[in-house]
Amino acid sequence: MYSNAASISRPEISAFLEEAQGIEKLLIATQVLPVYTSSARAGRYPRLRIGNGELLKVGGDLRAPSGTYNEVSRSFEWDTFDCEDRGLTERIDDAIKEEMKNFFDLEVTTSKNVRRQIMLAHEKRVADLVMSSGNSGFTATNSAVAYTEANLATIDFAKDITDAIARLEAKGVVPNTLILARDVFNRIRRSTKLQGWVFGNALANSGNADITENMLASRFGLEKILVSGAKIDTATKGQAPSLTAIWPTSTVLLTDVKGGDFNNGGYGRTITWGADVPGGLFATESYRDETRRGDMVRVRMHSANKIIDTTAGELITTQWA
Repeated sequence: MYSNAASISRPEISAFLEEAQGIEKLLIATQVLPVYTSSARAGRYPRLRIGNGELLKVGGDLRAPSGTYNEVSRSFEWDTFDCEDRGLTERIDDAIKEEMKNFFDLEVTTSKNVRRQIMLAHEKRVADLVMSSGNSGFTATNSAVAYTEANLATIDFAKDITDAIARLEAKGVVPNTLILARDVFNRIRRSTKLQGWVFGNALANSGNADITENMLASRFGLEKILVSGAKIDTATKGQAPSLTAIWPTSTVLLTDVKGGDFNNGGYGRTITWGADVPGGLFATESYRDETRRGDMVRVRMHSANKIIDTTAGELITTQWA
């Protein structure tokens, strides 16, 4: 082995440890509210609702001889959106950049971490919007049995979801996505009734089978189940981290997720103003701050989280404890 009395081992030069690197894999906001690029920062758009749009009325009565067909009339309603400018900056001091250059690219690392903070803020805004009946306008119905640890033998998740599917279908909505927190998913997958519904009682009683997201989606006839255990640190700066779940255990959302133009349907979009943030949801920029001898890194977004169809989602209140 090579040895030199004048050399000093510097393993830290080739290794840099950063905590929480896996968090971005847990973020689901852009799957929950797909990104739609708008040419305008704000605007209004027409929509047809079940009532005034007569979307579920029947028609096609017989025409009397020499008569006319019955005529229907429907009215549009208007809704609006307004993209808001949000962002975060961090200064890279020249001295610190020089000190760290043998370890890692400080500009790249800083940009990534600022972007992560913006992504976490966006994730929380989406979760707060879609998982609340008051914020989203979705109908919320209590679960048949409270989702508590003590009720593992009686929780009936399959009934809760199939009942919610029926309520959505009654409004002309075919749901394709179920959204829930990791803690909720971990609890209901251990429940006796769901084990029996998925596997049959004999296999469920053996305790050797795990329910997966794909397996459960297939049983419910859904395209996907989105589960997230992402957390944010709500502690005051300088204090020990206090990690709080972004996606609440209080509700489960069954809905129809679609992207693209609003005419495609679906319950909502993340609208981004393409003229200000071209090519995506987030813009990363840098500029020089000579007065403080440093480079500034900025990550920003100009967007709005919008529910475009309040009938296209059903919330199940878990009565969690």
